[in-house]
This record gives sequence, C-alpha cells and structure tokens, in this order.
Amino acid sequence: TNYFPRKELLIINLLRQHEQQLDALVSKYQPGEKIYDFGNFIPFLSDVMDLMFRYRGVIAYAMVNPGISDEILPHIRRNYAQNKERIRMRLEKFNLNGLVTSDLLDPETFEEYFFQYACMSSNWIISHNLLNPEKNLETVKLRYMRSILCCLKPYLTEKGAENLENAMNELTQGQTSG
Repeated sequence: TNYFPRKELLIINLLRQHEQQLDALVSKYQPGEKIYDFGNFIPFLSDVMDLMFRYRGVIAYAMVNPGISDEILPHIRRNYAQNKERIRMRLEKFNLNGLVTSDLLDPETFEEYFFQYACMSSNWIISHNLLNPEKNLETVKLRYMRSILCCLKPYLTEKGAENLENAMNELTQGQTSG
C-alpha cells in the first residue's frame, strides 16, 4: 500500500508495463521495406505470447474482472481499440501482398474476424490456466498459435495459404530441432 493504495492502481500499472513492452515488440517487428508475410508475423506472435505469459496473472485478472473498477475497464477498452487498428493495418499489408482476400477488410467482415481473433489471441491465457496448467508454454504454444491463425483461414488466398503453411512448418522444424 506504500506505492499503490488500491489494488486496481497496481493492476493498471502492470497493464501499462505490459503495453510498453508490447509497443517495443511492435516497433522491433516493423517490416520496413521487407515483404510483409506470415514468416515475419509468426515470430512476432510468438514473442507477444511470451510477453503475455509473463504478465498472465494481471491479464487474466483484468479480463475476468474488468467491471470492478472505473479505471480498469476504460483502460482495457482503449487498449483493444488501439490493437484493433494495428490489426487492421496488418491485414491491409497482408492484402497488399496477396495473402488475404480484400473482403476481409470490409467493415462487417473485419468486425467478425476481429471478434474471433481477439477472443483467440486474448483468451488462450485463461484456457492455458484451465486446460494445461501443468504444461509449460513451449509445449503448447504451437497449438495455440495455430488456433489463433485459424481465424484467417477463410480469407487466405492460395498464396496466403502456402505462405502460412511454410511459415508454420519452419516454426515447427525450429521447435523440434531446438
């Protein structure tokens, strides 16, 4: 109570730390002139999952109890809105590279995709705690990543499906050889 007179203020501070580290990851993985593809996205997703796992306690608490505080819920909503825009921009780049169909960017279709993606990419933390608490993240991460990426399958072009499969195969080979 010396530093945080209320539990909610501690949670907000930890969420901000997580978001600062996430912003650093986003900056690290900016593709610049490189072709934006799943080979670049999957390592980013893996690092984001590692970061989320380090902050899993505070993320799970905030996800399960967002309505208990006037500070936490608005913070989560702002964060989701910011991430939603990042995801839209990423999908635009995937579309420009011929990996996803343009209908994914239609407002209604994007909203459906975003809901699925947000659920999968956020709730895996809670699912891990409920379904696989005895397993370390590395043993189940590939399954979680495939589940998150499944949200894209209806919108992949032929090129996108091949690119995604190749990127996942490289990841799988890296895990089995490492």
